[in-house]
Amino acid sequence: MVIGIDYRYCLIPGRRMFRFEGIYADRWQWSKQPIGKQLEADFNKQIDYSLTQHRRAMQTSPN
Repeated sequence: MVIGIDYRYCLIPGRRMFRFEGIYADRWQWSKQPIGKQLEADFNKQIDYSLTQHRRAMQTSPN
C-alpha cells in the first residue's frame, strides 16, 4: 500500500509517498526501501488522475 500526502510549505507544493508492506488483516509495516523513480512517476499519475476525478465529482454534485 502506498500513501501519498500533498502539502504546501511556504507556498511551495510538494508530495511525499510512504510505502507499507503486509497482508490482509496483518500488521502493516512501513517499508524503508525507496519507491523508485518509475513507480513514483506511476503513482503520481494515478494520484493526480484520482484528484481530478474527485474535484469534478464535487463540482457537479448537488449540495
